[in-house]
Amino acid sequence: MSPRRILAVLEWRASDAAVLERAVEIASESGGYLTLVMIAPTPLRTPAGPYCIPRMSAEELRAEAGAALARAAALVPPDIPLLTVLDQGRTADVIARRVAVAAHDLVVVRRRRVPFRAPASAGSAPVTVVAG
Repeated sequence: MSPRRILAVLEWRASDAAVLERAVEIASESGGYLTLVMIAPTPLRTPAGPYCIPRMSAEELRAEAGAALARAAALVPPDIPLLTVLDQGRTADVIARRVAVAAHDLVVVRRRRVPFRAPASAGSAPVTVVAG
């Protein structure tokens, strides 16, 4: 198996562990490098009213997502070349941006009921999508 350029998409969910495990497995087998991208959630809008629940600010959400990304990166064996990225936006848009910028040839995403389709903006390079 030739070295792969692997993008593991973490969405600050319970499924991130399976995505990370599968991405590390592929990187180990192929001798490839791994990019972990954590998609920081956007703050929820709270309607004005007498019973408002305190919400996390955008900065707090980004800091928490960054901490989760650091914990995930700590689980990657040191012999696997690793890059970490904290990003924000729709998952498909983030994947398209990362694939276009770093020419990843394999993307590991969480299992979904509806299969993930790479957006047209991902370019013409062949990209394999694997569910974690």
